[in-house]
Amino acid sequence: MFDAPTLGREPTLRDSERGNPRSMAKLGAQPRSVCHRIARLPQDGHRYQAPSLFGMKLSRRSRWILGAASVCVLVLGGVAFLNRGPSIVIPDRPCADPPPLRTHDGVTLQPVAMRAFHKAERTAHTTIAISASFRSCAQQAIACRNICGNPQGCPGRCATPGSSWHQLGAAVDLTQGSLDNATIVSAMKSAGWCEPLPSSDPGHFSYGGCH
Repeated sequence: MFDAPTLGREPTLRDSERGNPRSMAKLGAQPRSVCHRIARLPQDGHRYQAPSLFGMKLSRRSRWILGAASVCVLVLGGVAFLNRGPSIVIPDRPCADPPPLRTHDGVTLQPVAMRAFHKAERTAHTTIAISASFRSCAQQAIACRNICGNPQGCPGRCATPGSSWHQLGAAVDLTQGSLDNATIVSAMKSAGWCEPLPSSDPGHFSYGGCH
Protein backbone atom coordinates (compact mmCIF):
# COMPACT_ATOMS: atom_id res chain seq x y z
CA MET A 1 0.00 0.00 0.00
CA PHE A 2 0.99 3.65 -0.35
CA ASP A 3 2.47 5.70 2.46
CA ALA A 4 0.13 8.42 3.62
CA PRO A 5 0.84 11.53 1.63
CA THR A 6 2.13 14.54 3.48
CA LEU A 7 1.98 18.20 2.56
CA GLY A 8 4.63 19.11 0.02
CA ARG A 9 5.74 15.52 -0.44
CA GLU A 10 5.07 13.28 -3.45
CA PRO A 11 3.60 9.84 -2.75
CA THR A 12 6.19 7.09 -2.77
CA LEU A 13 6.23 3.32 -2.86
CA ARG A 14 7.41 0.94 -0.24
CA ASP A 15 10.52 -0.99 -1.07
CA SER A 16 8.43 -4.15 -1.51
CA GLU A 17 6.29 -2.41 -4.14
CA ARG A 18 9.11 -0.96 -6.20
CA GLY A 19 9.28 -2.61 -9.62
CA ASN A 20 5.67 -3.81 -9.39
CA PRO A 21 4.02 -2.65 -12.66
CA ARG A 22 0.57 -2.16 -11.09
CA SER A 23 1.94 -0.13 -8.18
CA MET A 24 4.06 1.97 -10.50
CA ALA A 25 1.11 2.62 -12.77
CA LYS A 26 -0.80 4.15 -9.83
CA LEU A 27 1.90 6.78 -9.55
CA GLY A 28 1.90 7.43 -13.29
CA ALA A 29 5.25 5.67 -13.68
CA GLN A 30 5.97 3.25 -16.49
CA PRO A 31 7.19 -0.29 -15.80
CA ARG A 32 10.89 -0.92 -16.26
CA SER A 33 10.28 -3.22 -19.23
CA VAL A 34 8.41 -0.45 -21.02
CA CYS A 35 10.96 2.18 -20.11
CA HIS A 36 13.70 0.10 -21.63
CA ARG A 37 11.87 0.12 -24.94
CA ILE A 38 11.90 3.89 -25.12
CA ALA A 39 14.87 5.28 -26.98
CA ARG A 40 17.14 7.27 -24.76
CA LEU A 41 18.15 10.75 -25.75
CA PRO A 42 21.81 11.15 -26.67
CA GLN A 43 23.87 13.75 -24.89
CA ASP A 44 23.54 16.17 -27.79
CA GLY A 45 19.77 16.30 -27.28
CA HIS A 46 18.81 14.85 -30.66
CA ARG A 47 16.18 12.15 -30.57
CA TYR A 48 17.30 8.73 -31.79
CA GLN A 49 16.00 7.73 -35.19
CA ALA A 50 15.94 4.25 -36.67
CA PRO A 51 18.20 3.70 -39.72
CA SER A 52 16.46 4.82 -42.86
CA LEU A 53 16.89 4.80 -46.61
CA PHE A 54 15.65 7.86 -48.50
CA GLY A 55 13.54 8.81 -45.51
CA MET A 56 11.97 5.37 -45.08
CA LYS A 57 12.55 3.53 -41.80
CA LEU A 58 14.07 0.11 -42.27
CA SER A 59 13.31 -2.96 -40.21
CA ARG A 60 16.11 -5.19 -38.97
CA ARG A 61 15.33 -7.69 -41.76
CA SER A 62 15.39 -4.95 -44.40
CA ARG A 63 18.73 -3.68 -43.12
CA TRP A 64 20.11 -7.22 -43.25
CA ILE A 65 18.90 -7.75 -46.83
CA LEU A 66 20.28 -4.36 -47.89
CA GLY A 67 23.64 -5.15 -46.32
CA ALA A 68 23.83 -8.57 -47.96
CA ALA A 69 22.96 -7.09 -51.35
CA SER A 70 25.69 -4.46 -50.95
CA VAL A 71 28.25 -7.13 -50.16
CA CYS A 72 27.22 -9.14 -53.24
CA VAL A 73 27.55 -6.07 -55.46
CA LEU A 74 31.03 -5.36 -54.12
CA VAL A 75 32.16 -8.97 -54.55
CA LEU A 76 30.80 -9.28 -58.08
CA GLY A 77 32.28 -5.92 -59.04
CA GLY A 78 35.67 -7.00 -57.72
CA VAL A 79 35.53 -10.28 -59.61
CA ALA A 80 34.58 -8.49 -62.82
CA PHE A 81 37.40 -6.01 -62.32
CA LEU A 82 39.96 -8.80 -61.81
CA ASN A 83 38.70 -10.82 -64.77
CA ARG A 84 38.52 -8.00 -67.26
CA GLY A 85 42.19 -8.49 -68.10
CA PRO A 86 44.66 -5.99 -69.55
CA SER A 87 43.79 -4.12 -72.73
CA ILE A 88 45.92 -3.62 -75.80
CA VAL A 89 48.04 -0.51 -76.30
CA ILE A 90 46.75 1.85 -79.00
CA PRO A 91 49.31 4.55 -79.90
CA ASP A 92 48.14 7.87 -81.30
CA ARG A 93 50.46 7.42 -84.31
CA PRO A 94 50.98 3.69 -84.85
CA CYS A 95 53.02 4.23 -88.01
CA ALA A 96 55.59 6.42 -86.23
CA ASP A 97 55.26 5.00 -82.74
CA PRO A 98 54.40 1.28 -82.80
CA PRO A 99 53.24 -0.43 -79.60
CA PRO A 100 55.42 -2.82 -77.56
CA LEU A 101 55.81 -6.12 -79.41
CA ARG A 102 56.95 -9.69 -78.73
CA THR A 103 58.01 -12.31 -81.27
CA HIS A 104 57.71 -16.05 -80.74
CA ASP A 105 57.96 -18.77 -83.40
CA GLY A 106 57.51 -16.24 -86.19
CA VAL A 107 54.48 -14.57 -84.61
CA THR A 108 54.84 -10.89 -83.62
CA LEU A 109 52.15 -9.42 -81.39
CA GLN A 110 51.58 -7.23 -78.37
CA PRO A 111 52.25 -9.17 -75.15
CA VAL A 112 48.57 -9.39 -74.18
CA ALA A 113 47.60 -10.57 -77.68
CA MET A 114 50.48 -13.05 -77.67
CA ARG A 115 49.20 -14.58 -74.45
CA ALA A 116 45.73 -14.89 -75.95
CA PHE A 117 47.19 -16.54 -79.05
CA HIS A 118 49.09 -19.10 -76.96
CA LYS A 119 45.91 -19.72 -74.97
CA ALA A 120 44.12 -20.55 -78.23
CA GLU A 121 46.90 -22.98 -79.16
CA ARG A 122 46.65 -24.71 -75.78
CA THR A 123 42.88 -24.97 -76.15
CA ALA A 124 43.19 -26.39 -79.67
CA HIS A 125 46.06 -28.70 -78.59
CA THR A 126 47.97 -27.79 -81.73
CA THR A 127 50.12 -25.11 -83.33
CA ILE A 128 48.08 -22.50 -85.17
CA ALA A 129 49.62 -21.63 -88.52
CA ILE A 130 49.33 -18.01 -89.64
CA SER A 131 50.31 -16.05 -92.72
CA ALA A 132 50.60 -12.62 -91.06
CA SER A 133 50.68 -10.98 -87.63
CA PHE A 134 52.21 -7.55 -86.99
CA ARG A 135 52.65 -5.43 -90.11
CA SER A 136 54.22 -2.00 -90.33
CA CYS A 137 52.40 0.71 -92.22
CA ALA A 138 54.71 0.16 -95.22
CA GLN A 139 53.97 -3.56 -95.15
CA GLN A 140 50.26 -2.79 -94.89
CA ALA A 141 50.43 -0.65 -98.03
CA ILE A 142 52.11 -3.51 -99.91
CA ALA A 143 49.48 -5.98 -98.62
CA CYS A 144 46.65 -3.71 -99.78
CA ARG A 145 48.21 -3.34 -103.21
CA ASN A 146 48.42 -7.11 -103.52
CA ILE A 147 44.89 -7.67 -102.19
CA CYS A 148 42.90 -4.99 -103.99
CA GLY A 149 45.35 -3.01 -106.12
CA ASN A 150 45.25 0.10 -103.89
CA PRO A 151 48.06 0.75 -101.38
CA GLN A 152 45.75 3.07 -99.44
CA GLY A 153 43.36 0.23 -98.71
CA CYS A 154 39.98 -1.02 -99.86
CA PRO A 155 36.86 -0.93 -97.65
CA GLY A 156 35.92 -4.39 -96.42
CA ARG A 157 39.04 -6.03 -97.82
CA CYS A 158 42.16 -4.18 -96.65
CA ALA A 159 42.34 -1.43 -94.03
CA THR A 160 44.13 1.85 -94.68
CA PRO A 161 47.75 1.77 -93.44
CA GLY A 162 47.80 3.01 -89.85
CA SER A 163 44.22 1.99 -89.14
CA SER A 164 44.68 -1.77 -89.34
CA TRP A 165 44.83 -3.85 -86.17
CA HIS A 166 47.93 -5.45 -87.73
CA GLN A 167 49.81 -2.19 -87.04
CA LEU A 168 48.86 -2.60 -83.38
CA GLY A 169 50.23 -6.11 -83.19
CA ALA A 170 46.75 -7.32 -82.29
CA ALA A 171 45.72 -9.20 -85.46
CA VAL A 172 46.67 -12.39 -87.25
CA ASP A 173 45.72 -13.94 -90.57
CA LEU A 174 45.25 -17.69 -90.36
CA THR A 175 46.38 -19.94 -93.16
CA GLN A 176 43.66 -21.73 -95.08
CA GLY A 177 44.59 -24.94 -93.32
CA SER A 178 44.08 -23.37 -89.88
CA LEU A 179 40.87 -21.71 -91.02
CA ASP A 180 39.47 -25.04 -92.22
CA ASN A 181 40.05 -26.53 -88.76
CA ALA A 182 36.89 -25.90 -86.75
CA THR A 183 38.70 -26.68 -83.50
CA ILE A 184 41.24 -23.92 -84.16
CA VAL A 185 38.56 -21.37 -85.09
CA SER A 186 36.60 -22.20 -81.95
CA ALA A 187 39.74 -21.98 -79.80
CA MET A 188 40.60 -18.56 -81.24
CA LYS A 189 37.15 -17.21 -80.44
CA SER A 190 37.14 -18.68 -76.94
CA ALA A 191 40.50 -17.00 -76.28
CA GLY A 192 39.07 -13.58 -77.14
CA TRP A 193 39.84 -13.32 -80.85
CA CYS A 194 37.25 -12.02 -83.30
CA GLU A 195 36.79 -12.70 -87.01
CA PRO A 196 35.09 -9.47 -88.11
CA LEU A 197 34.73 -10.11 -91.84
CA PRO A 198 34.49 -13.85 -92.49
CA SER A 199 32.96 -13.36 -95.96
CA SER A 200 35.23 -10.64 -97.39
CA ASP A 201 38.38 -11.19 -95.30
CA PRO A 202 38.29 -14.79 -94.07
CA GLY A 203 40.99 -15.85 -91.64
CA HIS A 204 41.60 -12.35 -90.30
CA PHE A 205 41.30 -12.37 -86.50
CA SER A 206 41.76 -9.39 -84.19
CA TYR A 207 42.20 -9.23 -80.43
CA GLY A 208 40.70 -6.51 -78.24
CA GLY A 209 37.71 -5.93 -80.51
CA CYS A 210 36.38 -6.82 -83.96
CA HIS A 211 38.57 -4.80 -86.34
